[in-house]
Amino acid sequence: MLATAGGILLYPDPNGDLVAVDQKDGKRLWHIPTNETIKTAPITYTVRGRQYIATPSGWTVVGDMTRGVWPETETWRVASTLTVFGLPEESK
Repeated sequence: MLATAGGILLYPDPNGDLVAVDQKDGKRLWHIPTNETIKTAPITYTVRGRQYIATPSGWTVVGDMTRGVWPETETWRVASTLTVFGLPEESK
């Protein structure tokens, strides 16, 4: 989970969505589908005063190690995605 200075909490849900909720009341503000498993917390950073959110998703470690335990991973798509988006300017 990531907490921003603007009172937004960001976390991945089990469906692969990045979810934003209001820190005060937990009300869901929005969600972004990444279409992959999110395995780590998102990060936030600023460039020239604009805030960005980035979250990695997808499987990166699928190979002989996992196939020995889960044979069905033989058919899994091996890919990773970094989803990055900028918050609206008025959110500063």
